[in-house]
Amino acid sequence: MAQSLTPSACIALSLCAPRSQRYKEAYFGHYSGGARAKDGEEEGKQESSPPKVYHRGLYVTGDLARRDSEGYFFVAGRSDDVVNVSGHRLSSGEVEGALALHAAVAEAAVVARPHPIKGEALAAFVVAKQDAAAANGDASSFLTELKSVVTKDIGKLAVPDDIFVVPGLPKTRSGKVMRRLLRLIVIGQTEAKQLGDTSTLADPQVVQQIIDVVNKNKKQSKDGQAPKSKL
Repeated sequence: MAQSLTPSACIALSLCAPRSQRYKEAYFGHYSGGARAKDGEEEGKQESSPPKVYHRGLYVTGDLARRDSEGYFFVAGRSDDVVNVSGHRLSSGEVEGALALHAAVAEAAVVARPHPIKGEALAAFVVAKQDAAAANGDASSFLTELKSVVTKDIGKLAVPDDIFVVPGLPKTRSGKVMRRLLRLIVIGQTEAKQLGDTSTLADPQVVQQIIDVVNKNKKQSKDGQAPKSKL
C-alpha cells in the first residue's frame, strides 16, 4: 500500500502477500500452476496456461484502485471486470475511475447491458457530492461534462451509453457495491423475484430509488427529452 501509484483513473493495485511455498501450495496452488486437474481431465494433469499472479515476488490480487491527491485509496473493482464494446475490451473499473475524476462525483458504478449493434454497452450509475449538487442543478450539463471526462481520460469508445445520476448505490453492509442489481435494473428486470435477495444491503430502499431514476430517464429518452432531474 506504500508504493507510489499514478493518479490517472484506475490501475492494478498489488495488494500483495509474500511469495512463500505455504501460500503457493496451501491457498494459491490452483492459480500458481499447481497440479490441480480441471473437471473432466485426468488426475494430476496440470493446467496448460495458469494465470500470472506473481509479479516481482508479490501476489497480485487483480483489484483495481486509484489514489487521490490526499493519498486515499479508492478500490474500484476487479481487473477481470471486462466489457466487450464493439470488439474492444474495456475495464468497467477503469471507466468508474474516470467518472470519479469529475469534481462533483462522489462515487460511480459501471455495468454492461446488451446492445443490438455493439454487443455490449456501458451503463453508469453516478452519485453526486452533496455540496456539488446544490450548486449544479443542470443535469444535462453535468452529463455532458461526465462524458467529456471519460473521453479525455480513456477515449470516446469508453463513454457510457447511459449515465444515471442516482441518490446512492446498492451496497452491502461491508461496503461492496452489488453490481448484479444494477445489471438487472438497467435491462428492466426489476420485479422482486427477478432482483432476488436484497436483505444484505445496507439500505434496501436505494434499489427502488435507482429503479425510479432509470425508468424516468428511459421515458424521457423515448419522448426525445433530455434528463431534467436535478442532481
